Amino acid sequence: MKARSVLCLLMSLVLFTASCSRDPEKVKRAYVERGNEYFKNGKYKEASIMYRSALKKDMRYGEAYYRLGLAEMKLGRIGDAVRSLRRGLELQPDNLDAATQLTDIYLLVFLKDSKNSGEYRKELENIATRALQKDPKSFLGLRIKGYLAVSAKDIPQALKYFQAAQEVRPFARETILPLVESLAGSNRFPEAEKLAFEMMQKDKTFPNIYDWLYIRYIGLNRTEDAGKVYVAKVNNNPSQAFFVLQLAGHYYLMRNRPEMEKTLQRLTSNPKDFPLGYAQVGDFYYRIRDIDSAVRMYEEGLRLASAADQKAMYQKRLVETMVARGRKQEALDLISQVLKSNPKDFEAVAMRASLWLQDGSKDKVQTAISELNSVIVRNPENFVLRYNLGRAYVAKGDIEQARIQFQEAIKYRADYTPARLALAQLSLAKNEFTKALQAAEDILAYDPNNITALMVRTSSRMGLGDLPTARMELTRVLAANANYPDALFQMGVLNFQEKKYEDAQENFVRLQKVAPNDPRGLVGRVETLAGIKEFDKAIQLLQDDLRQNPNHSFYRLALANVSVRAQKYDLAVEQYRKLLEKSPNSFDVQIRLAEAYRLKGDIAAAEREFAKAKDLNPNDAVAYIRLALIYESQGKRGQARPLYEQILKIEPDNPIALNNLAFILAESGGDLDQALTMAQKAKAKIPNEPSISDTLGWIYTKKNLSDSAIKIFRELVEKDAKNPLFRYHLAVALVQKGDKPSARRECEIALKNNPSQEDLAKIKELIARI
Repeated sequence: MKARSVLCLLMSLVLFTASCSRDPEKVKRAYVERGNEYFKNGKYKEASIMYRSALKKDMRYGEAYYRLGLAEMKLGRIGDAVRSLRRGLELQPDNLDAATQLTDIYLLVFLKDSKNSGEYRKELENIATRALQKDPKSFLGLRIKGYLAVSAKDIPQALKYFQAAQEVRPFARETILPLVESLAGSNRFPEAEKLAFEMMQKDKTFPNIYDWLYIRYIGLNRTEDAGKVYVAKVNNNPSQAFFVLQLAGHYYLMRNRPEMEKTLQRLTSNPKDFPLGYAQVGDFYYRIRDIDSAVRMYEEGLRLASAADQKAMYQKRLVETMVARGRKQEALDLISQVLKSNPKDFEAVAMRASLWLQDGSKDKVQTAISELNSVIVRNPENFVLRYNLGRAYVAKGDIEQARIQFQEAIKYRADYTPARLALAQLSLAKNEFTKALQAAEDILAYDPNNITALMVRTSSRMGLGDLPTARMELTRVLAANANYPDALFQMGVLNFQEKKYEDAQENFVRLQKVAPNDPRGLVGRVETLAGIKEFDKAIQLLQDDLRQNPNHSFYRLALANVSVRAQKYDLAVEQYRKLLEKSPNSFDVQIRLAEAYRLKGDIAAAEREFAKAKDLNPNDAVAYIRLALIYESQGKRGQARPLYEQILKIEPDNPIALNNLAFILAESGGDLDQALTMAQKAKAKIPNEPSISDTLGWIYTKKNLSDSAIKIFRELVEKDAKNPLFRYHLAVALVQKGDKPSARRECEIALKNNPSQEDLAKIKELIARI
């Protein structure tokens, strides 16, 4: 089919060349006209080729640039679209639509990050200036000026521009929202409210105005009025399933189950307008964790479905409910049945890969990655496959590849929420709380009741230290649903952070009661007990559970971890070894076992176990670092050096490896210039780390730069007066400078501060030379 499409396009080009006159003007216009036909029929790639062909005839053909920009936008190639539209506007200064399209793109980027979008600000200012010079009442110019004022937090000025735009084009979708928001921000909410209601009457299909008023009412605790807004939204748009689900979501948050169910019946009782009603209602129940109701909806939908693709859709949703109930083998059997009927069902392929991922074994994860990659080669734009491949890479521990796949999924489907949530959760896992918060806000902007995004937002706020706002939002969620597991868990963590241990225990006990299969409840109780140093009680809790559920790996891992903190290393080692019996390829558990041996003081065992971890995951720097540090602690710098070199191949900016390798080079007579570069790079990464400053000073000493070295060492001993190594290094630099009395004094102070045996010998040797 694809080959035929290409052939038709080539034939079009050949026919054009043959039928059109040799007049370049006529040829270029013919290409644009043909491109317009393709564009009208939704064939944007073909349209793009035609417009580019026109530009080969005339590189100053503004209409072709403009049309090419529109096609590139449809193809999602925003950068190319901007370049074409910008060039088109340069050649056609009066092309209002080109200016408007550019403005929409610039505003989208600018309003997301106005602080780092200076270039877009200038472009917007230029467009606005040109428009207003030509027409002081230019709607486009006033709109841009209003948004620029908003970004500068000049609300009065913004209000002035948006009100002027309202006079030029009343109730335009492009300006009504910032207008009501500016009024509300000027303490003129009644006016904003009145204007919003007027907009709802004049343009009943504009969803954003309903959402704005709904969110405002919720913020003012006018929940009954908020509900009425969504009722109006549904009544004015009776065939929009998403709006019905929004209203049901409101009733769910208000804990009004009868009205929620009544609202959802709109979708299941009207198959003509809502042919996927049972699937949509089932999805709603699934999102609120009412799995039994979700299953009823999916089973009824499956019973009524006649088409094969609809039957498969419901079967796949039932697979998800089986997974949620922990019935993974049944889920695998059912998805295999779906694939038997249709091996090219790529969503089913993704689901089977997802089930393999849940197995957790290294082989199954790699199998999932291989299968998904092979299918994506044939379907590169399938965002569901991309998303699941990202999940597979997360399971493998390859976070960067996971991030790439999630971003690719979003590129092909900008509103694909699972991929956006996955990116947000990756940011959370890396403590990139600002990024996670922004990602959650982006989702909530078009889906304000997305509970998972709400939880990402509250977790991000906690990570950023905004505990009061996080508490307020969690309280609001729990007021609507006192038993929502994620909110209970986060509130427990929040209470723990604020040292409200009794409240935290209450949250975790409740979580354990309402979601007995959720391990976070018990683990939260354990962490709270460990936080107040009641380790024996924490260990007892876990041991009691493991006696009843000996195969519960999550609790066994928690027992091992808390045993390490309680300094009960033998118990920790025992639990880690049991875990490795079940999952011998678990890199994380292997690292923890090695670390437990190190803390116990069994260095030989630690060395052996870290080496095993290194072999399990050669692309993770953690095991290399731990093993190298053990070698250094034993004075085996020759064995540590190749490990640090390998770390820098994996993570070129790893500050520990950079610093320690630089010190080894300096000590062993290596390349001092290379050592200096490494130490400076490490210091740039962690500027306040004393050991890195010490390395830098030591390299300066080796290079006979005594003054630079002394300056660094004096700063170090001022901050840590009892560190014998810093004192010794300062003494060496002072001797090099010729200040032997001061050097002797530093050596004597160093001797009084319990230096290591290695450092003690060096200090005594230096004193003998002074």
